[in-house]
Parts: sequence; structure tokens; C-alpha cells
Amino acid sequence: MLGPIKTSCSRLRAAFYSLLVLSSFASVLVVVVYDITGVISVNEALFGFENDQTGTYEYDAYTIPRYITQYIGNPTRTLIEVQAAVATTQRILYIEPNATDETDYFIIAGNCSSLGGYQDTDLLYTDWYMLPMLQRILVGMNSTIDLFARPMTHAVLIDCDYSGRRFQDSSMFKAFIIDVHVTMMWSVALQTMNGIRSSTKSEAQVGPAIVSQAVLANFGLGPPDPPGAPWLFGLTYAGTTNYRTLVSFNFPYEKDTPFFDAYNDGILPTNQWNWRVKATNESVVINGYSGYYRGSDNQQANFIRYVIAMSGNPIRDFTVDLYSSLGHTKDAFAWIQGLVIMTLGIRIGFTIVVALLISLNSFTERSGHWLPDIFPTIKRHIQVRSVLLMLAFCGDQFWAVQEWVLTKTLVRYNLLPMFVLGNGIRSDFLVLFLIWTDAIASLLHIGITPVIPVLTYVLCFTHSDKIVLGLTSADMEARVQVYLNAFYIRNLISFSPTSMNLWTRFPLLADDPPTWLVARELSWFFAPCIGITIVLVLYKLVFLAHDFIQPPKATKVAINELEFDAPATAMASLPCVPMNFLDHFLPNGDGLPTRGLLTHAPPLFHFTHEAFEVHKSILWNAGWVLIDGKYLVWADDLPNVILNVLSGVSVAKVYCCMVACDASDRLVLTPELENLPSWNLTWKSLFNLHLPTVWVLRSTGDQHNTGTRLRQGSNHTNLDSMMKIRVSNSTRAKIYVT
Repeated sequence: MLGPIKTSCSRLRAAFYSLLVLSSFASVLVVVVYDITGVISVNEALFGFENDQTGTYEYDAYTIPRYITQYIGNPTRTLIEVQAAVATTQRILYIEPNATDETDYFIIAGNCSSLGGYQDTDLLYTDWYMLPMLQRILVGMNSTIDLFARPMTHAVLIDCDYSGRRFQDSSMFKAFIIDVHVTMMWSVALQTMNGIRSSTKSEAQVGPAIVSQAVLANFGLGPPDPPGAPWLFGLTYAGTTNYRTLVSFNFPYEKDTPFFDAYNDGILPTNQWNWRVKATNESVVINGYSGYYRGSDNQQANFIRYVIAMSGNPIRDFTVDLYSSLGHTKDAFAWIQGLVIMTLGIRIGFTIVVALLISLNSFTERSGHWLPDIFPTIKRHIQVRSVLLMLAFCGDQFWAVQEWVLTKTLVRYNLLPMFVLGNGIRSDFLVLFLIWTDAIASLLHIGITPVIPVLTYVLCFTHSDKIVLGLTSADMEARVQVYLNAFYIRNLISFSPTSMNLWTRFPLLADDPPTWLVARELSWFFAPCIGITIVLVLYKLVFLAHDFIQPPKATKVAINELEFDAPATAMASLPCVPMNFLDHFLPNGDGLPTRGLLTHAPPLFHFTHEAFEVHKSILWNAGWVLIDGKYLVWADDLPNVILNVLSGVSVAKVYCCMVACDASDRLVLTPELENLPSWNLTWKSLFNLHLPTVWVLRSTGDQHNTGTRLRQGSNHTNLDSMMKIRVSNSTRAKIYVT
């Protein structure tokens, strides 16, 4: 009756063991995929990379839709307002939104009153600055409109709720011209940008202007805005926009610079305007810059090149300045980070190939399908990489982290459509999270399967925005927005308090970004670190309580018994274990994963009267692999073995341990290091990799004292013939072996 039950339990244990190994293998694949994408990202950042998708952001003239809607419903009101301005020679009409009625507006004279009244940037909309500049644009168009005519023929409209005024952005100017008969309307958008002239081959400041013309009678009321066009504001237009494009050189630094009529030859793949001056046929490549850099804009920088989109729809052209933007990132020091990831990534990839080859050979030779647990080997590489990673961060001045924080926040609050190559951060912080989990679990002397922290990290990274916002208080949220608005406007390089200024990239200060913002933006990482620490502590407390209620039994084993089982942690205390075996296969006490990140606990060593059995998983975890069925070599030496075999010369010295069959057809391992006879291997031997379960002869006499390491204890010849080996029966110590 007990036989079938034991068989069923064994099968369940084997299935559970296989599931653990497969989950660990999947975890390693996640690490590898993250590493590969991380290397690609840092290499792209090293040479400079441009986003393959064009982003957008916008400045809105929120009151103009109200003005047009009211004109459609009551054109007489609009005409009366303009005629009243003509009667008093009020050339500028400041349109303010009605605070109590979302569909209405009112007109005031002198200056805008909203947003706290007069602001520093309101000088752009004064009659002494704005009217002469608009007139120069009209002259460049060869227009007959005279804004200084008496009596007035045209008036200028200013939307006091315009986004540029909200941000006090003196690099962007938007005004509207309307004839006194209220039949035609023009939108003038002027943005200070950078341009490369074909005549000088150098970059200089320019002032591109876009003039959009529309017939007021063609506007009409339409249905609510569709989801893909939130800028229609319930309006329609019968027709398309009539554009005029003009450019002014050395604008705004030179006074009264003229505007030249230009052809718009489209947008280049680099998201730059390609314009030509009509009078001279001189080409000008124009774009604006937004972003930041450290050192120089060619070392560590993240910025966008933007232009103002021209959609052909006057509703959008009048109400929204839509910026088409292409992101660019550059990190001249990314090679440090890439080298760290790539070097260890190659080792991890090589380990995976070896494990798969061993598994394939075990399957094809019908010796039972077995997939080696590769995580212990990967764990060693991750530990090394975590140290190198911190050195790389210091060498890079934490640019990768700071760029991530700044870019994510700017995008989240819809300030700038910047982008960051986040795969490098994703890979680096996965390593840090695994190391943190391993350190806490090791400190608590418990084990945790790697799939748990890997899955936790993947979920937290994927939903990082939701986690950050969910953990942010209202006060912190307000503080973040104040900082970001101030950070955003730092793109504005002031030239003069009495003119427009340049919007471009700016250098970061020593305290950019502030520590509190970095901590807040990385809360998606700190939260799982704290969470998994709490879980591991609770896990430990549960087992302490279990062991207190039901203490684990201690098994007494006589070392002179014919057969007994011993855990890896007891091997160094057994005098029948050869010292050379301990040195080469169980270094540092046991050398096997017994706590921290581990797939499963190591199997027991089964002792007979003459030898003890070493399971193949122990050999693999100790870093060994069998070549040609008789040479057990260190897996890290396989590249040297390949070099020696393919070159036909022993270029690198490689050691091995011999494995041979005894009279009972058991594979017996001799734990003595010998030179690997590379001349006995062929290129086919490189694919003949296996890992069988082997036997090691018990030491007799003084054989156990040979080797380089002294055993714990002062005199092994005086060891008692009876030893206590504590083998816990709790769940965390159960052994699953196929």
C-alpha cells in the first residue's frame, strides 16, 4: 500500500523540481533579454540616437474657440465690438475668458487682466512692440494691410488665456488680425528657433513665422469633438488653411530685422523645416530645441527638435500651436555601462548554451531528459555585475538615472514629448533588485526561488507610472509640478527684457534633479524592495514559529555505518570525505546554493561503505562539466578548451579531473587536478558535453588530510565515531531530486 504512495510522491516531487528549474530558466531568460536590449540601448546612446516616432505637444489659445463660436451664433456682437474699437482707435483687443460661462468671453483694453494681471512677458503684446513686428511680417508678405492706418482697417486680437502667456514663454508669440468688417481673420505664430543657412553653413538664431488665413463665414458649428481630434472644439470649416511662411535672420537679437517670404519645401526626416527664401532662393534648415545636457550638448544630452505643425485645418491652426517633436539622446560615457552589461552578458549567454547542449545530449542519448539549473551560475555573474554597475554609475555621474527621472516626469505631465532609452535602466535595476533580494534572504538564512523577484520586478517596472502616482501625496504632487514648471521654463534663454527670447537646450546644475524627485520617481523600485523585505521577514518568522512549536529532528549518523545520507553543509566535518573533493567541488564550506536566491535546496550526499554519490546538479552548481565522458573540467575553462582544440596547440593551460567506470559500471570521479590532454579531443568533443551522477571513493587512513585547506577542528583523528547531522524536516529544507 505504501509503495504506490511513495511512487506518487516521488513523481510529484520530480514534477515540482522540474517546474522550479523551468521557472528559474525563464527568469534567466528575462535577465538575458533585458541585458540584450540594455546593451543595444546604451550603444545607441553612446553614438547618439533619435526616436523613431515623432511626438507632439502644444500651446493652446483657449479663448479663440469661444470667440469664433460666438461669432457664428451672433455675428452682430462681433461686429459691434470691432466697430467700438475703431471708434476709439483701440488697435489691440485683449480677449479674456468668462470665468462663469465656458462659452463666453469679454474684451478689455490696455492689457490682459487674467492670470494675476500684467506679467513680464506681456510686453510682447503691447502696442509699441507687437504692432511694429506684425507690420514687418505683413510687409514681408507684400500685404496691403496697415495696422497703423487712420481710420483703422484692421484690429489685432490677443488671447489672454494662451498657453505661452501662462508659462511666461517669451520665445513664442501668437496674435490674430481681423478686418473691421469682420470677414477675414489671420493667425500669426512666431517662434524663435535655430536655422542653418546655405550661404553661411552655420547655425544662427532665426524667427520663422506662420501666417494662417481663414474666412470667418466658413466657420460653422459641428458635432462634439471625436476622440482623435480634441482640438476642433465643436467647430467645422468649409475649406483649408491658406498659409504664408516667412523667416527673419538674427531674430530677435538684432533690432527691426525684416521678414522674408519663403517657400515651405516640407519637413526633413530629422524633423526640421526645409525652407527657401523666395527672393534669393537661399535654403534654410530650421528647428527649435528643447531639453537639457550636462557638460556639453554633444556629451550627455537629452533634447528634442521641434517645428510647428501645419495641418491645413484653420480650426487647429487658430486654436492650437501643435509642435511636432523628434527626441534625441546622447551619452558619450555610456560605453562604461555597456561594457559591464555586455561582458557579463556574454558569460551568461555562454552558460545557457552549455546548459542547453547538456540537456539536448541527455535527451538524445535516452539517459533521461535533464535541464541543468543555470541560475546558481548566473547568480555569481549578477553579483559581480552589481559591483561594476555602481562603479559605472559613478563614472557616468548617474546620468542614466537622472535622465530617466527628468524625462519620465516631463512626459508624464505632458510638458515635453521627450524620450529615454529606458532598457538600460530596466536591465540595471533588475540586477540591483535581485541582489537586494538575495542579500536579505541570505541574511535571514532562507531561500527564495528567483522567479518571484523577477516577476515582481517586471510587474512593477511595467506599471511604474501608476505606482509612482499612487504613492505620491497631494503635497508632494504639488511640489513636483512647481519644480517641473520651473524646470520647463529654463529652456528659455533670456536675451533682453524688452523683446522675444530664445528657447533652446540648457545645462543642468549640480543639484539637477533634486534628490527628493529622484527618490519619488524611483518609488516603483523602492516599493518592491521594501515589500519583498517584509515578505521575507514574515516568511522567516513563520518558520521560526514552526520550529519552535515542532523542533526539527536531529538524525544521529555513525560515520562507520555502511550507508547514510549527509547534507552539503556537513561534508567538511566528515573525515571520510577527501580533502581534494572539498577544495574543488565544495569551496567555501559547501559551495552550493543553500540560501538567498536559489531554485531548490541541494540534494543529500548518499554514502556507502566505500564511496559516496555526488548528484549531477551538485557538479553543475559547483561549475563543472564532463567532456567526452571522461574529463571533468571547469565550465569557465571551456573557452580555453575550445581555443586549444581548434588551434591544435595548448595555448591555455586547463586542468581537469578524471572520470572512469569501475567494475560495477559506476562512474567514479578522482578529485585530483590534472592537465587536460587537449590532444585527445576533437572538434566533436566540444559538443559531447554531459553531466552524470558520479561516485567518489571515501578516504581511508590519512588521505582525508591531503589538500590545501585545513578542516574545521584541530584534530580530525580524535573525531567521535558518532556525529549529529541536523536535517530539518521543515518545508524549506525538503530536497527534490530526479
